[in-house]
Amino acid sequence: MHKSLPHEGEKFFKYLLLILTHVIVLSLFPSPSAAREATRPPRWVDALHIEWGGHLRGTAQAAFWDANTPQAALGPRTAVDSVGELRLMNRIFWGHDTYLQTHYLARIEHMDSLRTRRRFQELTAGLEELDILQPPVHSDHTQLLDLSHTLHQRGRTRIGHRLDRLNLTLNKSWGTLRLGRQAVSWGNGLIFHPLDLFNPFSPTEVLTDYKAGEDMATATVPLPRLGELQLLTIPRRTENGSVHWDRSSVAGKMNILTDMLQVDLMAAHHFDAAILGLGLTGNIGSAGWRTDITWTEIDSGEKYFSAVANLDRSWVWGQKNWYGLLEFYYHGLGEDEPEMALENSDLIQRLNRGEIFVLSTMYLSSALELEVSPLVRLNMTTILNLNDASGLMQPTVRWDLAPDLEFIAGATVYGGSGGTEFGGFELSTPGDARTIAPSDSVFAWLTAYF
Repeated sequence: MHKSLPHEGEKFFKYLLLILTHVIVLSLFPSPSAAREATRPPRWVDALHIEWGGHLRGTAQAAFWDANTPQAALGPRTAVDSVGELRLMNRIFWGHDTYLQTHYLARIEHMDSLRTRRRFQELTAGLEELDILQPPVHSDHTQLLDLSHTLHQRGRTRIGHRLDRLNLTLNKSWGTLRLGRQAVSWGNGLIFHPLDLFNPFSPTEVLTDYKAGEDMATATVPLPRLGELQLLTIPRRTENGSVHWDRSSVAGKMNILTDMLQVDLMAAHHFDAAILGLGLTGNIGSAGWRTDITWTEIDSGEKYFSAVANLDRSWVWGQKNWYGLLEFYYHGLGEDEPEMALENSDLIQRLNRGEIFVLSTMYLSSALELEVSPLVRLNMTTILNLNDASGLMQPTVRWDLAPDLEFIAGATVYGGSGGTEFGGFELSTPGDARTIAPSDSVFAWLTAYF
């Protein structure tokens, strides 16, 4: 992404021209009513229907690092990140069967973590295992198409834009075909997502309205009296720019509906692994239950199981609406001791890809939500590492200030004794020793939808 200035300018104007051309062409299309009033309306124009939407979002987060962590040594102990984001969404329908979807995303970031990340990468160059100390960053570098561009980056400031969705959908009698940048979510996990292989949300992610898009082809085929079949392929590039099988994904999932259960059967090649998955969904009284189980075989020879099982229900108490869930997660590639994660290369690769987010094997999670009023909701989410008794709490409040204006605020607080995943453990290097621990944080988002 970071090329010489002439190439950056050329790339910027190319994307700017693409966006302006898209807007200008749309503005030239008359509305269906105007087309009918014309003397000779072009029939293909009559079939067009255009939808617009989007949001403006401002976010702020403050992270509080322990004095002995690497992040505190390379940056401020209280790191403040602020982001302004514009998302423009457009769909152009051609009749009832075909539409083109586009999401344009522009961001301006002023983040202490940007400077800390760069200093950390310089300090740990060549030590891939230490990348787990930094959250994964989504990039177009390995995608089939590079539709992102950094307009400005210096110090703690970065300005960039990207096309987060760019896909064509064809709805036919035999099923649906979608080509281009899109997002897919599989599985039944509510906090952890072992069956969701493609950009899964972090267990502590609060904003889950949009997944980052990936370049892929997907097909959904209905199966009469059975369910449906979903197929996808995601080609990805290596560092030298070539599309490679060991960086790509090919997967299929069959959804089977019965009177008592919903069953998902999944098979995939994903990066360097073959994966089989089973998902089950049903009801117990007024509660819903779900479970996903995956078996993974990595080219390195490692084989392991992962599983998630949850139960949730809603109820009324004290004239208020309540919602609760309980979820158990097992990850067979995890380590009982957090220090051992730094020696597990297969685990490190998946942490760095943002495919998994924890180091250990067994976790118990819960969430409790109270609807204080139709406009205000309070939520408390907890995650407990069952191996070392460390964990986190994440209280949040969601307040609908207006029909199209939402405010979210909250905090993430970690706890545990020394030598644990969330409480912190020691990493010794020649002549130095640092504490590896996540940071407590507070955050707020204000989003205006249009």
